[in-house]
Amino acid sequence: MILYIFTTIGTITCTSMSTILALFEYKIPTAILAGIATILISTEKSLMFREKWKLHLRTYTNMENAKLSFESGSASAAIISEQIQKISRDYANELPISPRE
Repeated sequence: MILYIFTTIGTITCTSMSTILALFEYKIPTAILAGIATILISTEKSLMFREKWKLHLRTYTNMENAKLSFESGSASAAIISEQIQKISRDYANELPISPRE
């Protein structure tokens, strides 16, 4: 999560600053900031931070909903067990990295 936030904020900052510096014709700092932004974007894309974050947030929310259903008594233990198994299978199938052998 921290790396995702770092790459996102860093990308926004570097691209904004490089645009502003380009207006004042500071060529070298503009090129450096644009290069840093490119590296940050590439890192975020290659490590798939956004996709992993969405998957983990969706899985966490589904697990919390199952927990609340059980605690409120609106679903039996058997139904919750089935829901958790489905959530776990979906998580394993959708995780955007290959499994270890």
